[in-house]
Amino acid sequence: MILGTTSGLLCYFSIDHYRTDRDVDCTISVSSRSERKVGTMSDCVHIFLIGPSGSGKTTLAKELEGRGYERILSYTTRPPREGEDNSSDHIFVSDEEFHNAFLDGELTCVRTYSTIFGTWSYGFAWSDLYRAVDSVTVIDPESYLRIYDQIENCFGIYLDIPDDVRKARLMIRGDDPEEIDRRLKTDAQDFAAIDMCFKDVCKMRIGVVRRPDIDADRIEGHVRSFRSEIFAKKTCPIVKD
Repeated sequence: MILGTTSGLLCYFSIDHYRTDRDVDCTISVSSRSERKVGTMSDCVHIFLIGPSGSGKTTLAKELEGRGYERILSYTTRPPREGEDNSSDHIFVSDEEFHNAFLDGELTCVRTYSTIFGTWSYGFAWSDLYRAVDSVTVIDPESYLRIYDQIENCFGIYLDIPDDVRKARLMIRGDDPEEIDRRLKTDAQDFAAIDMCFKDVCKMRIGVVRRPDIDADRIEGHVRSFRSEIFAKKTCPIVKD
């Protein structure tokens, strides 16, 4: 199966009311680039966006994709929402296709959710996560905690957006109200672990609502610093006492 990519934005909120101390990263202004960032595996940076429903993960991923990051999509048995397709949001497959790929060892980070519409499964292809290209991936917290120390140059970003903003976004998107309530309750449980340990497993935390292009500028600034640290570790000789 081959992943496709595209650019685009979902809705975002820019509300001064939420400008608080929730961020734990500094602001760095940098210019964006549009070329695809390809290199050796050890040179590449793999950005992982972790956040609950409605936190703006997909919007931010598409913004970074427009700046040259390869967007890694998950495979899912969930039916596509209106306007979704295989090249922009997920790779939509049948239950049988998903099951066969899992049995063949092609998928990792497989998880299953029971919703009011049925049971949906999600997973990533091993080959996509280990591609030698700068990439951005939207991932759930359990899967991230499982693989973050297995991916070279992993750059985790935790999107910790206020609950009322997230609920408003999901309602505007047209999600079923009952399903929204279920997801908000589930998110509170699923993100409890990463809430406590994000400083140990993530490089950034975003808790303020901004335009996606502004957040992408800040992310690229931190990624450049992170990449400099990678090169410094490669080139600096090991000093022994």
